Amino acid sequence: MTATAVHSTLLSKEDRERVTKALKNYEASGELPEAVTLPESVSELVLRLLRLTSEGRGAAVVATEDDLTTTQAAKLLCVSRPHLTKMIDEGRIPHHLTGRHRRVAAADVIRIINERAILKDRQREAAAGYETRRAERLAGIAGVSVQEAADLGFR
Repeated sequence: MTATAVHSTLLSKEDRERVTKALKNYEASGELPEAVTLPESVSELVLRLLRLTSEGRGAAVVATEDDLTTTQAAKLLCVSRPHLTKMIDEGRIPHHLTGRHRRVAAADVIRIINERAILKDRQREAAAGYETRRAERLAGIAGVSVQEAADLGFR
């Protein structure tokens, strides 16, 4: 899972005005005008949300400035609340207290989700590299090309 963030501070004044106009039009009429042009980052996020919904998958929209409860943060990170609490206690996830309750910044959760996605990509690349080197080694032992080894069923 990767998290897509759209920061309004990165949008130009004109882009924010277009988004505001489209939203006001929708709130007034219940429909978006056919010729609405959203900034690319916003339209990518909306399209991703529509794709996930059409696939029957869940999606969360969280303002990056929000503070999350430990339960909310744990759900977004796909871990149990006790595990998240352990991560907080170990100092792996920053938090602050609101009264006696721990809160985690949504921006930190999004950062962790994205770091995990990068790590998974690196692991996949490393595994693919290992498999390639293994196939080359087996082919070398057999005295055939990598393609011939694959055709012969060497795995």
